[in-house]
Amino acid sequence: MKRWASQSSFCCHCGLAGASGEINNHSSIHADDKDGSADSNNDVFTLKPGEDEEEEDKTTHAPVPPLQVMSDFPNCEYLPRGGIVATTAVGRIQFGMPPETIKDHLLRGLPCPVYYVVPREKFLKDKRVNVAEFEFPAYFNFFIKKRPVCLICTPESELQIRAIFQETLLGPSSEFYGTFAADFTQEASLYAPDLPKEMAYFRRNPFDLTKDLNIDTLLKFINFKDGIATITEGDNIVTIREVRSKGEYVVAENMKDIAKIPIRTFLPDPPHIDIEELAPKWFDPPLFGITMLGNSHGFDPKGTTTGFVLWMNKVGVMVDPPLHSATLLRQYGIPTNLIDAIILTHVHSDHDAGTFHKLLDAGRIKLISTATILESFTRKYSAYTGITTTEFRNLFYYYAVKIGVPVPIHGGVLHFHYSLHSIPTVGFTAYFGEKSIIYSADHCYDPARIIQMRDDGVLSPQRAEFLLKFPFTEHNIVLHEAGVPPLHTPMSVLAALAPEIKEKLYVVHVDVNHIPKDCGLKVANVGVANTLCVKAKPPPDAHIVEKLDLLSQVELFTEFPYNRVNELLLVARRERYVRGEYLVKSGSEGLKFFIISQGIVRISDNKDLVKFLWRGDFFGEMSILWATPRTADVTAVTDVEVFAIEKEAFLQLLQHTDTLQKLKTLAHVRLQKSWQTIAKNSFLGRLTSSQKSDLQLIMRRSVVESGHIIWHYRRDVNFAVLVEEGELEMIEYVKDTIPAFGRFYIGNEKKMIDNASERIAEHKSPNEGFPTGQIEITPGEKKTLYGGAFACEIDNLVNNSVHCTTLRCVRNSVVYIIPHEEFRTFFKNNPGVKLFLTDTLYVV
Repeated sequence: MKRWASQSSFCCHCGLAGASGEINNHSSIHADDKDGSADSNNDVFTLKPGEDEEEEDKTTHAPVPPLQVMSDFPNCEYLPRGGIVATTAVGRIQFGMPPETIKDHLLRGLPCPVYYVVPREKFLKDKRVNVAEFEFPAYFNFFIKKRPVCLICTPESELQIRAIFQETLLGPSSEFYGTFAADFTQEASLYAPDLPKEMAYFRRNPFDLTKDLNIDTLLKFINFKDGIATITEGDNIVTIREVRSKGEYVVAENMKDIAKIPIRTFLPDPPHIDIEELAPKWFDPPLFGITMLGNSHGFDPKGTTTGFVLWMNKVGVMVDPPLHSATLLRQYGIPTNLIDAIILTHVHSDHDAGTFHKLLDAGRIKLISTATILESFTRKYSAYTGITTTEFRNLFYYYAVKIGVPVPIHGGVLHFHYSLHSIPTVGFTAYFGEKSIIYSADHCYDPARIIQMRDDGVLSPQRAEFLLKFPFTEHNIVLHEAGVPPLHTPMSVLAALAPEIKEKLYVVHVDVNHIPKDCGLKVANVGVANTLCVKAKPPPDAHIVEKLDLLSQVELFTEFPYNRVNELLLVARRERYVRGEYLVKSGSEGLKFFIISQGIVRISDNKDLVKFLWRGDFFGEMSILWATPRTADVTAVTDVEVFAIEKEAFLQLLQHTDTLQKLKTLAHVRLQKSWQTIAKNSFLGRLTSSQKSDLQLIMRRSVVESGHIIWHYRRDVNFAVLVEEGELEMIEYVKDTIPAFGRFYIGNEKKMIDNASERIAEHKSPNEGFPTGQIEITPGEKKTLYGGAFACEIDNLVNNSVHCTTLRCVRNSVVYIIPHEEFRTFFKNNPGVKLFLTDTLYVV
C-alpha cells in the first residue's frame, strides 16, 4: 500500500522533450541556461544566489521609522500596515486590525494593545483587505503575554467573530465532519487523521493541560450599547462613542474628549508599479522550481509570512500567497497572469489573508484545496465580507483535492496529504518530468510527540506510521516548516537529520535569526534571484500544455469551438525577440497575429499612444482584418516570446466563429481613444492590460448631444457608461420620510439611499402611487462627470432592477456604452471587479 506519493505511481510518463517545433529564434532565451549556482544537490540550482538576500539585509538593518502622529491628536498614531492607535488611561486602544498588524508594534518595541475596536466595515473592498483580523493579536496576547484580548464591537459583530474563530482556533465544528471523510479515497482513508481527536489534542490549554482552549479563553468582548462602549480599569473610565453621522469615533477619558478617530479604518495604499518599471528586472521562470515570496511566520516582525510560487512548465501556482502578493510579483517582475492557480493549505490568517486578496486581484483563477478546507475558508470570509457563500464560491474556479488522487496541472501532477496541525491542513508533492518537490505545509514533525500521540490513542497506528515516514530522501527539494512547537516542527528535530537530507532541505515558516549556527540547516531565501530551479526534462506534450495554458487566459479564445482547438495549436508558432527588437513596424504590412507568452512589449503610434502589454495580451489583428498597414510600432522592452499566427492561417481559423466578430469589434474600438479613456479612470485604469482588452471587447462608442437623457430614474438598467470626453450630470433621487436601506458609493463617500425598485417600477412619477405623507422622492445630490468617469449603478444592473438616478448630457459628449449582458459576463470572469463596484453609482 502506497502512503506517500511515489514518482512511479503519480508522475506523468517521462521522456525526452517533444519538439516545441516551429521556433523562430530571433534570440536565444532559455531560463534553464541562465547563469546560476548549483546546489550540492546537483539537480537544484539558484538563479543568482544571495542577491535578494543582500537587498533584504539592507532593509532589515535600516532604521525603523517612528509611528506618524495624528496632527490634531498627539496621543494617536497611524500604523504603517493600517489602523490607528490611541494612548489612553487604560492603555493603547487600536482601531482597525489589518493582517500582520502586531508586527508594527513588535518592530518598534512597543507593547501590543489589549483593546481593539472592530470596525463595522470589516472588509475594505476598494483595498481588498480584511481590517478585522483579530487572530494574531489574540494569539500573541494569549500565547506570549498569557492574557486575552478585548474586542470592542457591536453584538452582531461578536456573533460573526465567534463564528470566524471557530474555524481558525478550533477547526470545523462536528456538523461539518462528514465533508472531511469525503476528502479521501478508500485506500488513503486508512491513514487519514481522526479529525476530532487531533483537533482536541491541540486544543489543550498549554498553561493548564486539564482544560481545553475555547473562544472565551482568548477573547473578551465589550459591546457598543446605544453607540457607546465603556472600558473601566480601576478609577479610569474610557468611553468610545460612535458618531456615524460624522463618520468618527469620539474617545473620552474620564468624561473628557481626547481623540476623534475615523470610523472607516485607515489603510495605506500599497505601492503602485507600472508595467514599464518592470523591464529592468523582468523574470523568466524556470521549467520547474519555486520562488519564495515570504519565508517567515506571523510573529516575526521583520519577515513576511510563508508563501511561494511553484513553477511547473514555466507557469506559476501560488501557495498561501502573502498579503499584497500582487505587489510582490510586480516588484519581482512576474506578470500577474503568469499565475493561474492558488493552493490553500489551511485557514489561518497568515496563510489565507493573502489568498483572499489574490482571488480578487485580477481575473477569476483556480483555487486548489480539499472540500473541508474550502468550506472552512468560505464560512470565514463570508462572515468577514457579508458575501453569501454562493457569491463567494463564484469568485474562483474550484479544483477539488481528494487525498490519494493526483491533480494534473501544467504537464505535471500534485499529490496531497494531510499534515499534523491544529486545524485541517494539507501539504503536497509536485512531480514534473522525472523530478519532484515536497512541501510539508504547517506540520508538527516531532517523532517523540507522534509516538506519544499514537500511544495515547490520538493517532491510529497507520496514521502515526505515515507521519513518521516523511519522505525526506525521495525528492529533489524538501520545503519544510520549523515554526513554534507544539503546533509546529521543533528546529532541533530538523537539525538532527542526516547531512545528506539537509542538503535537499530548505526551512520555511521560521525567523531566520532563530536557526542555530553550524546546524546545517538553511532557509529558503526570498526573491526571484533565489529561485530554486530543478533540472527537469519536460514530458513530450509539455509544449502543447504550454500553448493551452496560454490560450485559456485569452478571453478572445474562451469560446473558440472545441473541435477546432487542434487547428489553433498547429498554426500558433513560437517566436523569440531580444530586448529592443521590433516585432512590428508602423506602416508595414500586417502579416501576423501575436499572443505574448513571456516578456513585455511597448506599443506606440503616431498619436503618442503608448501602452505596455505582457503575457496573455495580443496584438496585430487590426491590419489583418482591415487589410491596412500597421498603425503602431511594437518593440520588445524585455526579451520576449510570442506565439504568432500567419495572416492567411489566422483568417482561415476565424471563419464561422464568434471570435471573428469579437475581433472586428475590438479593432474598431481600439482605433478610438478607448484605451486612454480607461486609463483615466481611477479604478479601471488599475486593471491589468488583459482586463482592459476584455473590457474593450464589450464597449460601443456613441456620440451624445447636449440635453439628451441617457437614462431615466426608475427605468430598467440596460447598460453602464464610460465618458471619453464631454460633460454628463448624474442626479441621485432620495426618499425623505422613510429609513434608507440601500447603500451606494457616491465617489469615495458613502450615502444611504433606497432605490425601492420593486415599489416604484410601475409608477409614472417619483411620488405617484404612494400615500401622501408616507414617502416623498426628490432629486438629491448632483454629480458632474467628465472624461474618464464611469457611471455604473452596478447593483441595479446585476439584479435587473431600475435606475435610482437620472443621467443626462450637459454638453455634447462622446461615451462608451457597455451593455448589461456583456458586463455580467465580464464580471463572471473578473469577480474582483464586480466586488469593488458593488454599491457604486460612479467612479471618477
